[in-house]
Amino acid sequence: MRRRLSDRAMRLMGLALIVAGSLTFVGGRTVATAAAPLTPPPCPEGWTCVAMPCPTEGACGTVQVGPTSNLGVDQWVFVRLFGFTPGDTIGTYYCQDTGTLAPSPACALEGTQLLSNPSTVVKPFADGSSAFSFNVPVVDSASGTPLVGGIPPAPPSREEFYCSRDDACAIEISSRMLSAASTLTPSPTNAVRIPIAFAPSNTGCPNGAIISTESEFGIERLLPRVSSSLCSGSDPAVPFNTALNGLEAVKTLAAGSVVMAFTDDPQAPSQAAELKKGNFILIPLVTSANVMGFRSQTTDGFSIYPKATMNLTATAAGGILTGLYQGPTNADLAPCNGPCPLPVKGPCFHADGPCSFFDRLNFSKGFFNANTYGAYLRSDTAGVTSQMFSWICSMPTTTADFSGPITESVSGTQALLDGLSTGTGSPVTSCPVTDQFPPMRISGEQFAEVNSPGQQVIKMSKTVLPFQVASQPNLGLAPMNWAEARYYGMSIASLQNAAGGFVPPTVASVNAALADGTWNANGTISPSYSNTSSSAAYAMPTVIYAAVNQSTKVPKADQKAIRSILSKLLDVTTGATGTLPEGFVPLNADLTAIARDEVAHAIGNPTYQVKVPQKPGMTPPPATVSAPRPSTYRPTVSAAGIRGGAVAPGAQKGSGAGLPKPIASSSPTYGAFRMTAAHVAIGTNRILLLGGMVATVGALLMAWRPTRSRLRASTSSSDGDLELETEPNG
Repeated sequence: MRRRLSDRAMRLMGLALIVAGSLTFVGGRTVATAAAPLTPPPCPEGWTCVAMPCPTEGACGTVQVGPTSNLGVDQWVFVRLFGFTPGDTIGTYYCQDTGTLAPSPACALEGTQLLSNPSTVVKPFADGSSAFSFNVPVVDSASGTPLVGGIPPAPPSREEFYCSRDDACAIEISSRMLSAASTLTPSPTNAVRIPIAFAPSNTGCPNGAIISTESEFGIERLLPRVSSSLCSGSDPAVPFNTALNGLEAVKTLAAGSVVMAFTDDPQAPSQAAELKKGNFILIPLVTSANVMGFRSQTTDGFSIYPKATMNLTATAAGGILTGLYQGPTNADLAPCNGPCPLPVKGPCFHADGPCSFFDRLNFSKGFFNANTYGAYLRSDTAGVTSQMFSWICSMPTTTADFSGPITESVSGTQALLDGLSTGTGSPVTSCPVTDQFPPMRISGEQFAEVNSPGQQVIKMSKTVLPFQVASQPNLGLAPMNWAEARYYGMSIASLQNAAGGFVPPTVASVNAALADGTWNANGTISPSYSNTSSSAAYAMPTVIYAAVNQSTKVPKADQKAIRSILSKLLDVTTGATGTLPEGFVPLNADLTAIARDEVAHAIGNPTYQVKVPQKPGMTPPPATVSAPRPSTYRPTVSAAGIRGGAVAPGAQKGSGAGLPKPIASSSPTYGAFRMTAAHVAIGTNRILLLGGMVATVGALLMAWRPTRSRLRASTSSSDGDLELETEPNG
């Protein structure tokens, strides 16, 4: 243990020396200016936005937290900070809600199985902003393990409490600089209290029908939001859904154990084979996307900060997700045009190249990106895995302008095949055509294959530690459905598309991608990965379908319940009523027409034929259908902070009105990724030389590798994870 701490200390010392040596000094001191403070954007719908206590309202910082109501049992919330003093320390805690901060109530200070990270402590960027996510699970007496804590930040006083629908809790955010005693202990003078509320328990539909369904993960983030409308009006009915994976869902449907299944990958050979066993119709239900969810950190050599944006090429994805790329020293290496500069000038680690293309593409001036990469994948059959393989194997190598054009050295296909060959121990010579990731002989906390998005997040939390305890900045990457990623507080990567753009999922980009798709005979749509003219398209759009038996043998009561459920769901998913949770996009006009006709005429009708449009692509959504709120705001966090719009300070519940348009991904030019936290005055050549010498010492410390890893296919008896065995060098 002593050896491990010493190694971490040497790496952090190396980071500090590199940054310190890279700074320019004038008259023996650093001359730095803080960035202009950002003005908070409008308060999103379902969020709580409040100003920190201050003699001048809004002058001491503004906090935006959301969503704060109708939360799921293991949901994460997003926290955005604006207008804080650079150099301040901000604490975020999960606490009992006693209705007051005088005195401060007990807050969770010890992790549990349900709450791995009970608190988060961050420093704002130079513009006074920060953005991160925070876990607020239900912890009730039924769980058997209460939260244990006390008054932060002191050691826990062993006070036990619960947070549930019946046990009120709040998020408390405190500022050290606003405290007269310079402490993070929440009080009326340095903190705000933000109550949270969990969604009511599901009581079913007492006066309606209940039908059994199974699904791929994703749709279960929508069904609870619309359950009250499904159980009201004429023909009330609700689905009793089990989320597993798409293949198991259609298998259960084909076996007659359920009457409806939800899948996002019906064209997969394994699912298509099951669907051929009966007379099933695939009804478009809602549009979404598969994403690369991530948590990432950055450092200036002294503190660790959250990093909430990422441009991801297919090559970088193929290497990271297979464990081939474990950090910037070997990730997507490409030639440098000149020596790789120091962190305040560039992101490269090697003195004479090559440099990490991925690191340069996500460069923030004056900051190091993550030092260790982790990958957290689905082990079972999953539509996201199939689509991920298709995307990685279809993209060309990327060329970007880093003070001159640089092209990736290998393609996504090659990185994927090299990683799979190494990880499986057997040569892989062609891109997988499957929806299941192969078992990998990779051990350690930086890699996991599990069977649900929730488990992906739990495994990732062991690598991407809270900022206040992390010894180095890390990155965790997890492919999953968009709605799942946002439910679990993940940031979303902007993916490379065939036209060379880096595009995040939005209402517009998902619809642009579907417009490039190809209709299949069964009324489903297959996305295109090769349209080089569609620069605004997101790379991995998806449609979730309801698979229903057309047979007349389905009981009339079940047919009626299915029609009612799907009709009312389509009212929401077409934008006619209500709003969709973040991660879903309304069906466009063509998909809506197909879905409505199938619901009206295909259920219980074995002779029904799908009416596929006689053209490729899609008709854009009608102007009268407004896009849902959640997808229209995505902050861009850099070393200088969050980019956003403006709103007057003060406490308010978000209405969602006046939200800014989505922020487009930057083009991959070297200048566009210079996100400056401070301006440093220019010194003499001799002082620059001294700084370079100090930075060189830091680089040598960063290169220290105290252990070497050895793959060992040892399976834990508890959860089947593989473990990493390390041996000391020498």
